[in-house]
Amino acid sequence: MPAIILLEPFPRLRPLLSASLPPALGTLAPPGWTGETDLLVLAPARGKAPPSCPPCRVVLAPEYPGALSAPAAVSYGPSPRDTLTFSSLNSRGMVLSLQREVVTLTGSRLDRQELPLPCRGDPLTALAWAGTLLLTGVSPGDLAPLAAKVFFPTPPR
Repeated sequence: MPAIILLEPFPRLRPLLSASLPPALGTLAPPGWTGETDLLVLAPARGKAPPSCPPCRVVLAPEYPGALSAPAAVSYGPSPRDTLTFSSLNSRGMVLSLQREVVTLTGSRLDRQELPLPCRGDPLTALAWAGTLLLTGVSPGDLAPLAAKVFFPTPPR
């Protein structure tokens, strides 16, 4: 089971992942964890240099200046150069665009594709959420139902 580290600040990502990451596919490391991990998720730094990275197999990161030291890196953001981006965006969601083939932590290959994703709030948080789930092995077909559950929860009656 992959261990996942979120480097803050990412105030909404941790609760979204806690509500949607299947326990069999991954576990969130506690804040401040510095040990080795399978997946390191970096938050947008708005022009700042990346933090020092703990040892990891894969980094999921927005475009940062400088090099990240990891065997594999997947970028997310609004640029067409990013591996995970969106081809459309509105108040009810986005169409997530996987721009190139990605190998998940379980060794599965995800082909280029577009996935409608119901979400709201910061689109970069939604991209990081989707990228984390896809990299841990969530099927692309399961992403939209999970997004609907966490981004548009049914109010209690």
